[in-house]
Amino acid sequence: MSRSAEKNHVPAGILHSDDRVKYVRPSDITTGSAHAAKDVITSFEIPDVAEKGGTFVLQSITVLDGDDSGSQIDFHFFRKNPSGGITKDSAIDLTMGELHDFEYQGSEKIETGDYYDLASSQVANKGQIGKVMQCHEKSSSIWCAIVTQGTPTFANGDDLNLGFGILPS
Repeated sequence: MSRSAEKNHVPAGILHSDDRVKYVRPSDITTGSAHAAKDVITSFEIPDVAEKGGTFVLQSITVLDGDDSGSQIDFHFFRKNPSGGITKDSAIDLTMGELHDFEYQGSEKIETGDYYDLASSQVANKGQIGKVMQCHEKSSSIWCAIVTQGTPTFANGDDLNLGFGILPS
């Protein structure tokens, strides 16, 4: 591998990586059904955002919407996997105890007005977030649950792609 090709080679799941930024795209987003407003679309791990137990800054979120719905999406971040309290295709319903158990880190949203219409798809990017987060002491990842405020279909598993700009703190 040439020196320039070696520099540009990044592991699967990481779209761009250098000394300052990791831009990751989770590979396990599955959709495939119509969603009602306030439904959990899915929850997933965002891997390798910091050292185990380390802190990082969520700097940006990018949404590639192949369904062309442009629906508002809320992102809820946790230090631990929230799968025990979050059910896909159901309304989000977390108790105060569950928020503590899953170690809630914060939320961000992509609103309908954030999208750019590209005829058969939509894209949105929210930058300058600057939200400091911390991984669980036994993990280098965080977890995210995404909730729609609209009624997107995301008929195919690849209709929704997400990117997260991560800075070391």
